[in-house]
Amino acid sequence: MKKLIFVNTGTIMMEEEEFLGIVFGGYGKLPERRNRALEELVRDLGLPEEVEKLASELFRRYRISGKRARLAAIVSVALASRLYGFAIPIREIIEEVGAKASRRALLRSISVMKTGGVEWDSYLNYALMKVGKDLPPLVRERLMINAKKEMVKILRKRELILGRNPLHIVAAVVYFAARRSGLRISIKKIALNLGVSESSVHRAKGLIKDG
Repeated sequence: MKKLIFVNTGTIMMEEEEFLGIVFGGYGKLPERRNRALEELVRDLGLPEEVEKLASELFRRYRISGKRARLAAIVSVALASRLYGFAIPIREIIEEVGAKASRRALLRSISVMKTGGVEWDSYLNYALMKVGKDLPPLVRERLMINAKKEMVKILRKRELILGRNPLHIVAAVVYFAARRSGLRISIKKIALNLGVSESSVHRAKGLIKDG
């Protein structure tokens, strides 16, 4: 089994039209008809079953077959692994499946999601670094995973956050992620760590919750 490094890096990356509509609440169960190539790829890379579950859901959304299906499988595994924080180079995934796809073509398929010109992954990683700096490593990783999931959900409703201060939005995201992780991190503490007002985080929290 290959050694994997768990890192605090970018959010899920995806083709906007293909993936913005995904409902992640239903990906927890593996589909009855599993893609053998995708299943083998996840296993050969030494990734956990949770990554295969999400990758299978992403792959199902492509609804394609033939040669393009191989590319879709690679992209799906890359996206799912990044969401869970596994730093696996695209080149390694290509070599694992022996796909005749250029690295450049894959990187175009997995472009960083932007909303209103804002690179939300950078803001979220900054917030996680500031808020989670004193947390134990495993707890910090759990907070990071949940924050990435929350961010993906919010990015599906882009009209809610257009024109908003990114730090206010990611502060609210971290708050929701902390609650999901079983952590008691107050809005006051998050605001203090990020240098924003407590009231602005409360407004962002209400905006996201109501949306």
